[in-house]
Amino acid sequence: MNITSEDVVEYLDGVHKYQNYYMERCVFHSPDNNPSLRVSDFGYKCLSCGVRGSLVRLYNEVSGRIVVKKNLITHHLLSGVSGRNNLAQSKP
Repeated sequence: MNITSEDVVEYLDGVHKYQNYYMERCVFHSPDNNPSLRVSDFGYKCLSCGVRGSLVRLYNEVSGRIVVKKNLITHHLLSGVSGRNNLAQSKP
């Protein structure tokens, strides 16, 4: 499964769509009174706190699901696993 910016923004509130990206309140710091998290198909970056990363990481953070990319194969771990802390306990 390829994660797109559209997959990620489904889990965010108050998203502002622009031509090639979305802006949202940052989920990594608080308060974020003005949308500062820029999300595109290339990843994300907070223009305020500087956190950045892949769409897979942001998807894992906001969806409660875990997507693991291993050897260019993506596995969805949906067998009752939720949250980042369970990643070490899960096997694809």
